[in-house]
Amino acid sequence: MPLKMPRIAAFAVVLTVFAVSPALSQVTVESLLGRIISADNRDQYELTAEFQADLVLVASGRRTRGYAAGTLRESRRAGEPRRWKITVQRLDLPLLLRPFASTLRSLIEDRAESQSQSLETFNSHDFFMDEGSSGRYVLIGLRRDIVNEAIDKYGKPADRQDPETRRRIARWLFTSSSMRDLVVRSGPPYALRLVVDEHGLVYENVLFYNWGQAVTKITYTNVGGRPAWHDVESTISSDISGLGHVDGLLLLQIRNYTLTLQ
Repeated sequence: MPLKMPRIAAFAVVLTVFAVSPALSQVTVESLLGRIISADNRDQYELTAEFQADLVLVASGRRTRGYAAGTLRESRRAGEPRRWKITVQRLDLPLLLRPFASTLRSLIEDRAESQSQSLETFNSHDFFMDEGSSGRYVLIGLRRDIVNEAIDKYGKPADRQDPETRRRIARWLFTSSSMRDLVVRSGPPYALRLVVDEHGLVYENVLFYNWGQAVTKITYTNVGGRPAWHDVESTISSDISGLGHVDGLLLLQIRNYTLTLQ
């Protein structure tokens, strides 16, 4: 009969294994997080552009399409992450969805807000680096309160203050199927996944919820020597009163940029 290892003993073994694992890259988690914030451009600026968007929604068992247009504003203060704001100025929806136009408008505009917010939550997550390829790096962050719970349950108080130990614990919790009940919870995202390059540009942002994932994929263009959003693909999932659960895909095409240095 196979012997079952107590979870507290397994916890110690996991820390030992991850402690001696080779680094994935000379690029560190800290350096990548710092580059995401600074993004090589330390001056302040504001970038405005126009966008057109196709919206594909599945609601009440029916697949429908919509169209949106408006403006995108990107701005940055020195030493801070970029921030984005989408303003929908036109929204064309089929008859079924027109009573819910206000809610759907907010869902579209929230895509940019959620991107900004996810980049501002670094201090509330413990990040580790996962496998990457083709000059891209994968960073996965698990909420610090979840890591703290695991330390309180299986570890020792000193583990809370050791960044490397916290990182190894976050990796173990996120990758272990036996820890799913501890990690997954309702409410705000319990984890996030970023695909970035060596300059700190984010090409994919995945937010993990108990009901699934919200994924945003970004391609870039160059505006005045700065990378700017060119196309954005984002999933939408929400419960809307009177309509039920809505799943969708939002495809933004961004053009006609204006750059203002501040």
